[in-house]
This record gives sequence, structure tokens and C-alpha cells, in this order.
Amino acid sequence: MSGRGPSGGPGEDPAFESWLRRFALVVAEPSFRGRLRCLFQGESGFEPGEESRADAGVRRSSAVTKEVEDWLSGVRPAAPAGKRSRDALRRAFLGEQAATGGGRPGPSRARLVWVSLSAVAAILVITFFLPRETRWKVLDLRGKGALELTSGSLDPGERSRLSEELARGTRLVTGEQELTFSLAGVLAIRLLPHSRVRFESLPELGTAEPLSFGLESGELFLRTSRGYPGNPIRVETGEVLVGASGTAFGVLVDERGTCVCVCHGEVSVRGAGGIPEEKRVSAETSYLVFRSGGMAPKEMPFAGSEDPAHRQHTNLLVEFASAGER
Repeated sequence: MSGRGPSGGPGEDPAFESWLRRFALVVAEPSFRGRLRCLFQGESGFEPGEESRADAGVRRSSAVTKEVEDWLSGVRPAAPAGKRSRDALRRAFLGEQAATGGGRPGPSRARLVWVSLSAVAAILVITFFLPRETRWKVLDLRGKGALELTSGSLDPGERSRLSEELARGTRLVTGEQELTFSLAGVLAIRLLPHSRVRFESLPELGTAEPLSFGLESGELFLRTSRGYPGNPIRVETGEVLVGASGTAFGVLVDERGTCVCVCHGEVSVRGAGGIPEEKRVSAETSYLVFRSGGMAPKEMPFAGSEDPAHRQHTNLLVEFASAGER
């Protein structure tokens, strides 16, 4: 977003522009955009009169502002930007005000028109560019019975409450259920039955804050999609810490230890049990770290595995990863 204020000073902010480009646009209906265009250009809703051009401009901008505000009241609000982003914008705004003499008494009529139009532009930027509310959304739920959260039992039908709990951070225990979640349409997670996983509170997307999970037992699959903003992904188990940024992989925790299976991309594995400081696990490869370090870690390709349980595990993961490509 760039431009010049009434004083002629530059209004460019490359950091803000870069931040905005990370998010998908919220597209308004064509009919709504058409009404705004007519109001802004003075083609609808006004009769010619004796008023000055400045008066007409103020009236048009007020009508546009009201139209946008009415429309905003009926759409889902955007999620607030993170504290760092808000602080940066506040500092930039205060600096621009000081540079242009903002706040001095006696603004001209032309400046009032410009301020009104700037308010409209700000509303449109918030509406069309800022991210929508980011929460986990349940895409699929199979199996019966209540889910167990830190706050107590939850009926599977209470999807809205489940999304809120996951966003705040909670431990989720599945019984016979299999759940698939989506985050902002750019990341998906599947929890298989009889899993215990800790969801940490959601970070601000598009930052260096990690998206973190703790898998205590059971199995989860994770898949990123095009447009994923790049937050580091962390899955911690009793044996290892798995790190990734954009990939499709699964983590299984059972009585043997932790098995990390990578379908696409590459992940890092750190932990005890005699494994190196960091092990890079590549695509179509599984890496098994045994509990208590009783045996050396074992690396296995997907193809040619003689273990039926391992083949079933990897086949389900490949199916999950392929669903994101369709």
C-alpha cells in the first residue's frame, strides 16, 4: 500500500505491504462493488445542486463509508493483527502525523475530504486484505463417543466449541474417533483413533512463532498446502522433537517409541537415544527411534517394507497427503 498524503510526503511501507501479501483476499460480491463505484463517482444517489465540489466529495465519501460499514456488519470480521504488527503500524502512523503536522487546528475543507476518503480506504484495507479469524475447523469426524479435552468431555457435535478450545490450547484424547482438522485452508491434521495430543495455543500466522503439538500416544498426520505462511511446525514426543515447515508427514507413538514417516518434503528429528544432534528424514522414508535408547534408530524406505503394520501406516499417510493435491 503506497501513496502520498495531502502534504505530498511519501506514504510507503514495504514491511506492511509484505505482511499484507501473505493473506488471501476476501472478495466482495460484484453488486456491492458496483454500488460503491457509483457512490464514489457520484453516479447514484445525488442530485446536482449548488454545493461546492468539496461538499459533494464529503457527501460521497460519507455515503461510501456507510455502505461499507453496513456491509461489514454482515460479514465475518477479520482477525486482529498480532501485537508486533499493531505496534509497528501505530509507530508508523504517529510518525506520519508528526511529519505532516497532523492534529494542528483549522484543517481545510480539502483536507477533510481527504481524511474521509482515507477512512474509507482504511476500512477497505482491513476488510479485503487482513486475515480472517484463524481457528481450527473440523473437516471430518468419524466414530462415536465423547472426546476428552482438558476442560472435560465434549460431544463430537459441538464443533464450534472444539475449535475454540483448540485455538486456546488443550489436550485432546480420541477414543474410537478419527478427526481431520483444517487451519485457514493451508494446513490439515488428521488424528487417528486412540491418540492423545496436546495442541498449543495458536500463534500469529506468518511469523517465526512455531505451530506446536505434543503427541503423547497414537498417531497424527500433517499436511501443508500452497499458501502456508511458513510458521515452523513442531511435534514433540517422549523421544524426539520433529521440525518441519512445509511438507506432509506422520508421527506415530506406541510402545516401541516414535516413528516419523515423511511422504513429501523433508523434516528434522532431534532427540536422545543415540541419534545424531539432528537427523534429516527425506521423502518416502520412515525413521524409528526406540524408547529409552535400547536400540539404535532405524531408517526404512516406504517401498519394500516387510512389516504389515508399517505398510498400513504409510499407505494411510500417502492417501492423506494425496487428498491435498486433488
